[in-house]
Amino acid sequence: PDMADVLARILRLRHIDSTIMHAGDPAPAFVRTHHPDVVLLDVQMPELDGFQVVKALGPGPRPSIVFVTAAPSRSFRRPPPPK
Repeated sequence: PDMADVLARILRLRHIDSTIMHAGDPAPAFVRTHHPDVVLLDVQMPELDGFQVVKALGPGPRPSIVFVTAAPSRSFRRPPPPK
């Protein structure tokens, strides 16, 4: 199983509902429609990464955001801010 499956199992053991998405594209619409309390975002998702998902949510109320990754810390670099 991948990290998303492991996290979902842990949450289910604690009777917490979860939805897994393996790409970032559908995430903003899902968040706007379902209003989750917390969103765990992988910083290296395909299509939209976690940072891009937060940006796509735009201003206004949002759930608590937790960034996660399975990548070793030395392999991850946050993209520089736009100039």
